[in-house]
Amino acid sequence: MLPFVLLLFLIDCSMMREENFAQLHSRFSSGEITESSELLKSRQFEDVFWTHNDRGDRARIFAITSEGELIREVKISGAQNVDWEDMAIDDAGHLYIGDIGNDRGKNKDLTIYMLKEPNPFESEEAAVIKRIHFSFPDLPRFHKTKKEKVDCEALFWANGNLYCMTKYRHDGFTKLYRFDSIDTNTHQVLTKIAEFQIDGAVTSSDVSIDGNKLLVLCYEFIYLFEKPADSDNYLAGKFKRIPITAGKSEGICFADSEVFFSNEEGEIYKLTESVLDARGTN
Repeated sequence: MLPFVLLLFLIDCSMMREENFAQLHSRFSSGEITESSELLKSRQFEDVFWTHNDRGDRARIFAITSEGELIREVKISGAQNVDWEDMAIDDAGHLYIGDIGNDRGKNKDLTIYMLKEPNPFESEEAAVIKRIHFSFPDLPRFHKTKKEKVDCEALFWANGNLYCMTKYRHDGFTKLYRFDSIDTNTHQVLTKIAEFQIDGAVTSSDVSIDGNKLLVLCYEFIYLFEKPADSDNYLAGKFKRIPITAGKSEGICFADSEVFFSNEEGEIYKLTESVLDARGTN
């Protein structure tokens, strides 16, 4: 029989592992947002967030408030939603829409659409100004077996570059890649930065404005990485894993000192502030 003190310790650790740090904050008010797969905070407009629907929707994005109220639907000309999965925003106010999903192995043209962030209080349409076509250096473009199955649903901008992270790996790893160019004239092969045993399905990511912290969203937890001082390999930095219970969550973003994330059921969650104050663990 275990000593009583040890038994209490094990019970306490079990409860800590099961604690849920997600707080339901609001819901999308628009019935047009049927399967949100992204949430991105505007850097130009106060209390404006962007989201879009998953695979097969019209080429459009939605501006909403943190309370989920619809501000405006914006049509994106020059784009097609084959499998939109994530968005990023750079320091100059450009949005990057990632048509990067490929869970069925049939997305023949992985593409990033670049556009100037529209004014959600005035604009009903925005035009693509660049198309970035790419492939991975070490992964098949068209998977034929479960072992080959590769998907990508996480995109972020940091330190002057775009990055993405894979979702499905048969061995439980995610891989981090860098776009070395946003040239539209040629197809580019990404640069692999690192891989990390994440043991979950990576569905979204975002970087703090100062570029020092990376959020990585999975269905059952969120990773918070601290960028190493001498490298853009975020996955090598200190990190903590934050357990959540929030449905099929697919979009996450920093919003000043807060973190919001959304799920496909139309709910918007917040992380408790105490979680963000804690330091990494590795």
